[in-house]
Amino acid sequence: MDGGTGPLAEGRRLLDEGRFDEAVLAVRGPMDDGDPEALVVGSTALRRAGRARPALAAASRALEVRPAWGPALAAVAAATAARGRAADADRAAQTALSLAPGDPDVWNAAGLAALAGRDRAEAERCFRHGLTLDPGHHEMAEHLRRLESPSGDPGPELGEGNAVGRWVRRSWYVSTLPERAEDDHRPPVPLVAWWGLAAVVAGVAIFVLLGR
Repeated sequence: MDGGTGPLAEGRRLLDEGRFDEAVLAVRGPMDDGDPEALVVGSTALRRAGRARPALAAASRALEVRPAWGPALAAVAAATAARGRAADADRAAQTALSLAPGDPDVWNAAGLAALAGRDRAEAERCFRHGLTLDPGHHEMAEHLRRLESPSGDPGPELGEGNAVGRWVRRSWYVSTLPERAEDDHRPPVPLVAWWGLAAVVAGVAIFVLLGR
């Protein structure tokens, strides 16, 4: 935590304002240093800018640095949902919920996983519950508003989209990920049996990393 000042605070502020490109740039230093909180903020900004692939890389690195951490698993789930891998996203989101049921970002990730699986009722339930925990959560409020609109459009975050600047395009968050096409939507391979919470988290992390 940076006590309301510094790169993390600036990144969160820019994220809340919808200035996703700038949010990524604000936390680039701590991200490069492997700060898990900065990696989660950067992952969220990348995903919301339409860059699910580098978002997943950043979230996965956060989970490597800090295993069994709910916010990192939530970021993995949200980025995986943005890539259309609903079953993988749901597994990560459910594990995150078991670790941090009071974290609104975890409920946001669960809602995004439900949207990726085309379960709109469950998505609404997750977003509504998350908003009881944090009524000022901008992303969940926006998703819920769109779901309740006549068009029922959940928003642009569920898919690859806009670029986020020259640095992001040439950074390791992009370069470490191979190009994928139709295989992003292949049926997921079942995970082996989990032995305890550590095995659950390790299984999710390994499965997501292998699926990139």
